[in-house]
Amino acid sequence: MTSSSLRPRRLAAFTVLAVVVGAFALPAPATALPDRFGFALWDGAAVSPTGTFPAATTIDNYAVGRYKVAFPNTAAHNKVAHVTAINTNGSCQVADWARPGGTEFVDVDCYNATGVRANAAFTVVFSSSHGSLPPSAGAFATVHSAASGTVLAQYNSTSAVNTVTRGGVGLYMVRLPGLLTSAFDEGSLQATAVNPRVAARCKIARWGIAGADQLANVLCFDTAGARADTQFTLTYQRRQAVYDGILPGRRFGYLWNPPPLGPHGTNLNARGGSNTVFSVGPGQSVVQFPLIGLGPDTVQVTAYGASGNYCGLQRFWVALTDVHVRVACFHPGGTPASTDEFFVAYASPT
Repeated sequence: MTSSSLRPRRLAAFTVLAVVVGAFALPAPATALPDRFGFALWDGAAVSPTGTFPAATTIDNYAVGRYKVAFPNTAAHNKVAHVTAINTNGSCQVADWARPGGTEFVDVDCYNATGVRANAAFTVVFSSSHGSLPPSAGAFATVHSAASGTVLAQYNSTSAVNTVTRGGVGLYMVRLPGLLTSAFDEGSLQATAVNPRVAARCKIARWGIAGADQLANVLCFDTAGARADTQFTLTYQRRQAVYDGILPGRRFGYLWNPPPLGPHGTNLNARGGSNTVFSVGPGQSVVQFPLIGLGPDTVQVTAYGASGNYCGLQRFWVALTDVHVRVACFHPGGTPASTDEFFVAYASPT
């Protein structure tokens, strides 16, 4: 598969500053997958209970820019993790994970804009999946890829086998079979670099279809903006929370901002609210998910596009009844990007 085989998504031609996304309520949930998951919010000094589940999750800041997250009673096979930096123009990534006993450990490394390890606030989510879903319940898929493109772990809610093809330095073509629907412009994506040694950033470069398959091109870079090979994780969600999970609740949403906003089905609010996004400056956006706010909860952000730009959270999200998320995107050197191209996902298990 080559990047030219991707059939581009249809983009909505909105030009106003505030764009209202079509809202729809989800049908009653089908039989849930028997999954395990956890998420955690590090506020820069301690674990924040408002963004952490299970409540007993701990984080050890054992060296500058290095963290060990312990999710109790969640250890499992076939897993992925995603992490997003908060309130910094640096970035965070997954370094490794392990499951000695019943606890799942996820190692997180954070760096400043130039690639030096630095302490930072961040939000991290871990999940594992197995079983299948009927198409009416949505879809979910995950991939953990080696730098060579070898699939180290994968899950597909249709029970198909996901594949990764390395297409050159830092370029990976991910195929998720059988996840196409009649309205193919549906769902959302997250991608995260996995590297225990050096700073790396991964993003979604293109997203399209081939036959009945979802296709995503993942690009990975070093902090100078040069393409670089690295391990990575990818998650695809459609009418499911970003961690999937046991009875994932009715409080989740996602939004794709290419920009302008992607098609209707790429912007979902599980409680029928109308998601909105406002540009508030170069590379800065405020995303609002109405009606779904309830802690504990988590947010993840992934940049979109072919450049070395990257995105994160500019500050902690505010989750009352409505959720307000501030996204910031940067050029490789850490200066604000001229545009804000990203995926954002919100979820609460309650």
